[in-house]
Amino acid sequence: MIRFHSKKLLYIRQSSRSKKIHILRTYAYLRDARAKSFNDIALTEVMWNKMYELESMNCLLSEATATEDSGKAKSGKDDKKQDGCPHCKSIALHQHAKVAHTKAACPLKGYKAETARKLVRQILRDYNKDKAKGMAAVIEEAKSKTPEDG
Repeated sequence: MIRFHSKKLLYIRQSSRSKKIHILRTYAYLRDARAKSFNDIALTEVMWNKMYELESMNCLLSEATATEDSGKAKSGKDDKKQDGCPHCKSIALHQHAKVAHTKAACPLKGYKAETARKLVRQILRDYNKDKAKGMAAVIEEAKSKTPEDG
């Protein structure tokens, strides 16, 4: 935040033609910045981008390290919290495969939901072990090992 405001003040200093204009513009900038608690839209945009990156990394890690379920579906309360695919419940799989978070675009749409969710965990584990393969290759490899049941 200090770097942001120091760049703005430096710009004001460099673009002012006289000492009076410089003092007036600096005063106006600091007055307005104080009124906004020294927050700026540009600062919050960067912050939200970082938050999104951290959330996606956290989601990827939590899905990759999830333990095997007994095959039972989650309760309705947990399903409402999911923003991922309604079929496989994975956000990370769809992000890495660069497809929409819909059942129609799901790479595992040919499988029953229970099987698809198990495959997601396997795919994310394999992908984290060898990212050089690429997500598409890992998905195809997992699909070739598991026959479709849809």
